[in-house]
Amino acid sequence: LPPRMEVDGAKTRVDPHIAKTRFGNLATLHAWTNRDWAWEEDRFCVRTAQTASRWLEENRGCEPFLLWVDFFDAHEPWDPPEHLVGRYDSSGYDGSPMIHPNYGPATAYTKEELANLQAHYAAEIYLVNKWIGYVLDKIEELGLFDNSVVIFTSDHGMFVGEHNRTGKSNIHPEDDRVWPLYEEISHIPLLIAAPEVAGGQRVSALTQSVDLLPTLMALTGVEKSDLTMHGHSLMPLLSGSAARPRQYAFSSTFIRNGGPTVTDERWTYLAYGEHGGAPELYDMQTDPQQQTNVIGEHPEETRRMQQALADFLDAVETPEENRALLGPVGGPDYN
Repeated sequence: LPPRMEVDGAKTRVDPHIAKTRFGNLATLHAWTNRDWAWEEDRFCVRTAQTASRWLEENRGCEPFLLWVDFFDAHEPWDPPEHLVGRYDSSGYDGSPMIHPNYGPATAYTKEELANLQAHYAAEIYLVNKWIGYVLDKIEELGLFDNSVVIFTSDHGMFVGEHNRTGKSNIHPEDDRVWPLYEEISHIPLLIAAPEVAGGQRVSALTQSVDLLPTLMALTGVEKSDLTMHGHSLMPLLSGSAARPRQYAFSSTFIRNGGPTVTDERWTYLAYGEHGGAPELYDMQTDPQQQTNVIGEHPEETRRMQQALADFLDAVETPEENRALLGPVGGPDYN
């Protein structure tokens, strides 16, 4: 999107804290490193929010512009001010602060340690939420909501004890089993505010991150030209003219074999289940926390979801060597 918008004269900018060089077409201004914090204002999310807000003040008259604010937090280490941690931890834990998930089994922690880890994660989210609000307040103060598209989303979630895991994936050097992409990891937020979109709506339709590019292009009037995109514009959904832009949503990771997952709102199929083993199927209507694998009870739904995954892999021209990892119909054979 940035190159397309720049052709039309837009000013573009990315505001992260971890990159020193150019990121695509977006020039970065700063790269900050971990250190001991003295004050809340020293932390990455605060400085990111303040830098983004200053840029908005300086460039509010540029039409059009694209600002991408990458908070990165609530990434570990989860080290918010301790007074925020106390809002969430009543365990009485008095050991070393639990600021890093172990990317392994949650049973490695005592009950009090896990509670402290969860409290640090919750407090980190609270802090980031506060400073996202700072940027939104600046957008409102400058009157930019009247003619701007504002989108909030994330790339993935985090286990903090659910399914006996902490972290987002298995990265143990001696264990190559993929972790299933349960809801805690794959179900991410998407909030969109735009002048032509009625506010206050909550939509349950399936979307994917790849839908953001065509949606932004439609909202900003940027031509698709010769771009090949796998996503769908969400404009019909936002305008209320269509209820469902897609029947299925697909998830995967770049780690090891990817652990592909497909959902159709009612059912979620994981090609690799617990400990990287047999596939799993969950009825999200009756079991939204994915506690009971019902793959043996619903062979027709299993085959339908496997076929949907196989069709998707064909559509995106998945290389055969990658496809072979998943079996003949998108996952290990179902018997």
